[in-house]
Amino acid sequence: MARVTVEDCITQIPNRFKLVIMAGQRARELSSGAKPTISKGNDKNPVVALREIAAGSISLDELEEKVVHNFQYYIPAEDTDEDVEDDTDEALWSLQMAELERGIDSLEDEDDDDDSTEDLADLEEEA
Repeated sequence: MARVTVEDCITQIPNRFKLVIMAGQRARELSSGAKPTISKGNDKNPVVALREIAAGSISLDELEEKVVHNFQYYIPAEDTDEDVEDDTDEALWSLQMAELERGIDSLEDEDDDDDSTEDLADLEEEA
């Protein structure tokens, strides 16, 4: 095959867009040092990737899995993270409650101080 065209690869991957993404993934792997499954010759990595796909010399399922993994941004959290999050929520709740109780206590103390000054004023008037 002297020249690789998309039509040569369509028999392996019928969707042209998927073909381009998968060939790009394989070309990046080759650039990173992966060994080609066919003779490279004087061709560049994208051409070698397309030739490998057309020849069926690479596993398309594994390649597709690598593509999905590279596009995946969200990695599900482990179960232990939920336990830590629950503990954090409980600790935050207890801190908020403690602060609220201190605020209520300080308000009660202010009310008691106001009552004592009124009592002193009443005692002075009586005397």
